[in-house]
Amino acid sequence: MKQIEYFRTYSYGGEDGRELEIRNFETPELAKDDAISDMKNTHFSLYQISILFNGRITESKKYLGQIVCGRDLQEFAEREKIRMI
Repeated sequence: MKQIEYFRTYSYGGEDGRELEIRNFETPELAKDDAISDMKNTHFSLYQISILFNGRITESKKYLGQIVCGRDLQEFAEREKIRMI
């Protein structure tokens, strides 16, 4: 029996912000780094994906939480600038 694990983000992008984008990563840190560098997509969710090979292939998904993206950080900084004035 063999099992592998990786991490997946779901986010929304596209011209209207409704297109679901899925990205896969080796570690959660790589997924978070990718989200922080992304200035276009929003609403990043992080999942741990486990695939079990035991004659059948079984995939399970565990929700780990929302993660901050570059666009969130930019919007927060803009709000803080306005608040400081």
